[in-house]
Amino acid sequence: MEEKNESIEIQPALYKRLEYVDGIKGIAAILVVLCHLVCVFLPEFYRYSENYHIISRIWILTPLNIFTNGAFPVECFFVLSGFLITRKIYQSSEKSALAPLHKKCVGMAKIVIPAVILAFLLMELGLMFHLQAAQINGKLSFVNDYNAFDANWKNLLLELFIDPYLEGSRYVGPLWTIRYELQGSIFIALLAYGARSLKEKGKYSYLLVGLLFLLIQTKICSFIMGGFIAHTLYYLDEDTSLVGKLFKKIAKCGWLKATFALIFFYFATTNLYFTSIWSFWPKVLNYVRIAVAIPELPLRPFGIAGLLFIVATSPKIQRLFSFKLFVWLGKLSPFVYAFHWQLILSLGCGLFVLLNSYIPYHLLVVIISIIILGGSIALSYGYIKITEIVKKKIKNRKAKKLKH
Repeated sequence: MEEKNESIEIQPALYKRLEYVDGIKGIAAILVVLCHLVCVFLPEFYRYSENYHIISRIWILTPLNIFTNGAFPVECFFVLSGFLITRKIYQSSEKSALAPLHKKCVGMAKIVIPAVILAFLLMELGLMFHLQAAQINGKLSFVNDYNAFDANWKNLLLELFIDPYLEGSRYVGPLWTIRYELQGSIFIALLAYGARSLKEKGKYSYLLVGLLFLLIQTKICSFIMGGFIAHTLYYLDEDTSLVGKLFKKIAKCGWLKATFALIFFYFATTNLYFTSIWSFWPKVLNYVRIAVAIPELPLRPFGIAGLLFIVATSPKIQRLFSFKLFVWLGKLSPFVYAFHWQLILSLGCGLFVLLNSYIPYHLLVVIISIIILGGSIALSYGYIKITEIVKKKIKNRKAKKLKH
């Protein structure tokens, strides 16, 4: 009976807001902040070296690395984007099928503009202390060339409207993801629009296009994998193919779901070094990759997409990610991502310059990390509230003008 009830909840979930997705986004945003704090202040937990302490080596070479490896949460965002865009297109009417793409593009602009303006203002006011901090302690060398700051009006306009969408931002380093969000969103929207007309057979278009992008641009594969999961869930009840039967079996069978969850987790936590628990892959997968001229194998997004399917078919796990704090953070996540890097280079590095002579290094890093995490969340919440107030006032003024 429990298996039957669990499978019944899969389809209705396609037609309501998925709070567990917000929860995953919230956790991913916090992981991005932690990653960048580690990159700046504790690089031994980000880059591997035989000279580092055994604790940091174990951290990097085991699944613990997902807490400080920014590639994991970023790939989560890409997979979720493909999943949500496909899901919305499948639910929408024929005329408004590409509306989710328009909404996504507007959402990207809403992230880029305040992020770039904040960086510009901090630079103009002389409140960026990252280079000064790196001079004091060479351990912070990550900040030396991560951003190319040139605060002038010409560059500001390029940063606001062009550069992040084409080649990445010079003002806000983490906005390198925006161009892939734009490319991936366009491709997955067009693919979903076409696959929708093929119904359950559309999954083959996802698989074929995914293989094609392995040869061209592997980042797009993350979106395609997310879209494939949305497609699979949408047609799960009526799909009679071998692939469909396998997915249904995984969704309903507890031990099989747990087995695949471990397999997907293994791939999702794969790091760049292919050592330790990933030592099997250099000889096998690198040979395949070189043989077919693939720039990189999307092992991590494959694992993340698989885990997303496990979560989407497991009400108990959904409730875990739907915890109110996670959902709340998920709604703030776009701006936590947009603002945290500037706070690290200004407030974080400023505190380091001010206090490094008085507080032990690792204690100071903990203090800075807490302040940056709290500051990123508070700034994001404040920004959202201010924009809501402004929108409400504009709406009220328009309503008054219409009455008159």
